[in-house]
Amino acid sequence: MTCDYSCFLCGIGVLSAPPSASQNWLLYRDGTDVFVTGVGSFDGSSEWKAPRDPLLRWDSMSESDDQLHVPVMRQTVVNGRHGFVLHSACWNLLNKACGPARLSLERLISTCESLPFPLWFNGVSWGHDYEGLLKLDNDGAYPWMERFFTPSIATINETGAMSDPNDASVFRMMLPTTMPHFPTITRQSAKGADPFSRFPWEICEMILACVRTHDALNLRLASRSFLPLFSSLSFWLSRFERDSERGFIFEVREGGRNLGVETLLQIHHNSKRSLATSAILNRQRTWNLARRLALLIGTPLVSNNPSQRTFDSGKWIRIAGREQSSLSTIQWEEFEGGCHSTTTICINVPPDVIKMGITIVNAGVWNYVTGIRLLGRDGDEHVAGYVAKDKDILYSLSQLHGLRVAIGPGGVRALQVVSEGQQASEWIGNVEGVPQSDRLVAGAPIISLSVTLDGYKVTGLAIHDNQVKPNDTIFLPTMSIRRTALWYPSVPPDGLLLNEDSFTGQDPLSAGYQPLSWIHFGGKEGKSLKHVQGLLVQSSYGLHATVVNTKPDLRTCETLRRVQAGVCLIKLNIFSRQTPSNEIMVDALSPVSSSRNLSQNLISTPTQLLYSSYHEQKRMPRSTYLSCLRLEKPDQAKFVEQQASPEFAGLFQKDRSAAAAVDMLM
Repeated sequence: MTCDYSCFLCGIGVLSAPPSASQNWLLYRDGTDVFVTGVGSFDGSSEWKAPRDPLLRWDSMSESDDQLHVPVMRQTVVNGRHGFVLHSACWNLLNKACGPARLSLERLISTCESLPFPLWFNGVSWGHDYEGLLKLDNDGAYPWMERFFTPSIATINETGAMSDPNDASVFRMMLPTTMPHFPTITRQSAKGADPFSRFPWEICEMILACVRTHDALNLRLASRSFLPLFSSLSFWLSRFERDSERGFIFEVREGGRNLGVETLLQIHHNSKRSLATSAILNRQRTWNLARRLALLIGTPLVSNNPSQRTFDSGKWIRIAGREQSSLSTIQWEEFEGGCHSTTTICINVPPDVIKMGITIVNAGVWNYVTGIRLLGRDGDEHVAGYVAKDKDILYSLSQLHGLRVAIGPGGVRALQVVSEGQQASEWIGNVEGVPQSDRLVAGAPIISLSVTLDGYKVTGLAIHDNQVKPNDTIFLPTMSIRRTALWYPSVPPDGLLLNEDSFTGQDPLSAGYQPLSWIHFGGKEGKSLKHVQGLLVQSSYGLHATVVNTKPDLRTCETLRRVQAGVCLIKLNIFSRQTPSNEIMVDALSPVSSSRNLSQNLISTPTQLLYSSYHEQKRMPRSTYLSCLRLEKPDQAKFVEQQASPEFAGLFQKDRSAAAAVDMLM
């Protein structure tokens, strides 16, 4: 049994056995056209073959029938042909999950073409965990790096992932063997102050349809007005709607079945008991993934009233995820992370703008921004991206002064709308564990907005404001690093002075996706600095982590924790000693050969804020610059540059010097 690639829907490999895992469909692009094959069968070879006719199966083909060879997943495009593979059972579930709406092959393959092929997995990375199949790697990567562990055999067994999710026997297991009978309970006139007694029963049924079964049963205990729910046909049918708790039992909605209340109630009860079986578990897991994908590809790309004015690209201020090469030249085996930016839409901001709408999609573990809508006072709309007007989040404003952006390698995760007077909305989307930037916040009204997209989400944004003069060539380089940089975990507050003049890292505006990570370990007004014991630096062909270790204050019973920037994969022993001049000498000694030992004084005074630039290799994050800052007298700033030992020089990547400089603001 071999496995080259995994199904892009369920995440389980397309195997040479069993039949449910070997039978597959190929969704492919041939030039500019998109097709789907018939049912093929994977035999373990490197070639992926299937009937060209989507109505045929591999076991019903004659010798004269045309068989198609398609390079898939990481394989190289051949003559403009490339595709993605999914199980036959998963294809059937995906079509059922789309419901009456016809599945758009173009939207589906455009979405698949936006997904990277990470090194740790033989399938595509959606930004979700395949409903429990994958586990987030929170120890070996930043949270925003979208890195998971490869699924283990134990996890595969726990999720029932090897079972056929389209097995017809699943529904037969839930049908009652004997027909139960439940007495009909009529609604009695309410006594006392029961507010629901004033509603017609039809209104009460509509309320019940919007809550989970467990909550509905509790509501029946709280109010006698809901006692008849056991005999309500509409209530029990609502349990099996596509997005309800038993939506994966789609057989209830098919074939014109005229199932009574007793049968529906018994199926619901039996399905709860059957959730312990692998077949039901995998049916539910795959159905949830199919519904999520159906909603994702159901939102069309919208671009109305695009900007007709042309601006010099140098006058735009832009931020984007870790963008790869264009789709026309992409080598799929090299697309290991980040995003494909395929479309850019420029829209003018109405001078009388009154609202901004932002569409968010839940990708599973993370949210992504998919589209933006600007509404003028006259009702005119300027739209860019995949916008769901009935689901977007609206924010009222009088002028648009910019956007605060939380962005991961794959695209924009959340936005804050900044209006006149630097008033900002709440974060729209989830910002937890995501780098943030104020780069797109301007001091004047924004006149144009550029939205960059891949197949289903926003991957980059750019603004054009009135402050950019036609011949202004120094505007962008003189912007503060506090504004231009991408910061993790958040943008440093204005009260912290940044060691900006001596920062020798790359220019954030031209360095691509390079977040700056910073930690604050000095406490309020530096009160915790006296408890600092040492600084730990872990390296292996680059700086991977810096850790500040503190000791508890026994007098105040205050517990001080170790503060870390970067990814520290091993445990290091930290030793510190105090000199007669009250300087803290720091040594980091490691029993592990993959970390360097520091035998000399790296930082000669306690520091309050530390930040470093980020560079991602194929397997590990790596810092390329380290800067330290002490704030005891914010009104006085003194810069000191100190060189580390030659042994330490390899930790920092610099072109100008063999030795690495550690800059301090004291």
